[in-house]
Amino acid sequence: MDHVFHHGLLSFDPFAAKKHSGLKGSVALLEQLLRFLSLLEDTCGYTSDEEIFETLFQAALWANEFDLSLHAQGEHHVGGTSDLPTHIRRMLDCMVVNDTHELWRFWINRMKGPSSVSSKQEHITSIVLDNAGPELVADLCLAEFLIRSQLTSKVVFYPKCIPWFVSDVTAADIDWLLKIGLSTEFLPGPIGVLAHTWAGKWTERFESGEFIVRNSTFWTLPCDFSELAANERTLCDALTQSDVVVFKGDLNYRKLVGDRSWIPDNPQHKLNAFRAMQLGRTVSSDGLIDCKCTPVSESTSDSRKHPLGAPVDCRCHTGDSPSSPPLVIALRVAKADVAVGLSPEMLRKVTTESSDWWTLGRYGLVQLVSPLYFG
Repeated sequence: MDHVFHHGLLSFDPFAAKKHSGLKGSVALLEQLLRFLSLLEDTCGYTSDEEIFETLFQAALWANEFDLSLHAQGEHHVGGTSDLPTHIRRMLDCMVVNDTHELWRFWINRMKGPSSVSSKQEHITSIVLDNAGPELVADLCLAEFLIRSQLTSKVVFYPKCIPWFVSDVTAADIDWLLKIGLSTEFLPGPIGVLAHTWAGKWTERFESGEFIVRNSTFWTLPCDFSELAANERTLCDALTQSDVVVFKGDLNYRKLVGDRSWIPDNPQHKLNAFRAMQLGRTVSSDGLIDCKCTPVSESTSDSRKHPLGAPVDCRCHTGDSPSSPPLVIALRVAKADVAVGLSPEMLRKVTTESSDWWTLGRYGLVQLVSPLYFG
């Protein structure tokens, strides 16, 4: 209560001590993340930037395994693996939706056009954050790679504006991480030196405007994301004008799909669930997606067999904006009984393993929410 007495209730975070101890209890994961990031200047051993891209997106997903709402003791185990790519490959069997390859393909194809970082137009990646601790470090590692590899020119982080669900990130958590959490005093030994180095580099990113923190009360409102435009038009416009929007975590996923009882392997249910989040796409007078883009596979120009609800690299422009609709991605470790976009084969597999598969915190999704093919 000393904090409340000296600083007031508004700045008090009842979960701060758990977040801080949680970071200290995840040293093995932190070491994997930071050592992998430090090796990126010498990419020998990696076949392409795509491999690094997929590894860091998957790391941003699976760092969510460390969730204080599930692991109250603040300990995270990485299965005894010594490096990040090995850990990520081990987790691939737990992926129920994996659109990472399509995400990379669309992202790179767009880099060849007017949205490229080398052009005059800014390329903005927005990340709607989930948990503090090692997951926040994984998010910063991903952002660092995107900037370094010129896949984006600016990363905007959206934390919660108040302490929320134990380990959710606030702006104060980001500040604490850079000033204290990644210091040699908080993390003694070699990992502390490495962490301190990266904290300094990330602080410079924030000072230069390459990394930005933006607060919004919308993320803690009791409504799903179909109500975004009605509740906070400015935020909706900012996300729509981004080139990429990444939603992190189970609760954000549930808000993306309206937390309804969709049939997981039904393509029409997937379209209905994600219809409201087709940001920046043209809409007809009756509220339907009025997109003229036809999906083309990598191996053929034939689009007739493209599945309903599959990702499509929509380039339709709305209004005076020269930009394409943003790529919207959800990274989620499932902890609630709602999901869309699974194949029938995958749904049979996971339900055979456990009827409660989607509440166990064991299965992951890297899912393109928009743009999708509506037929």
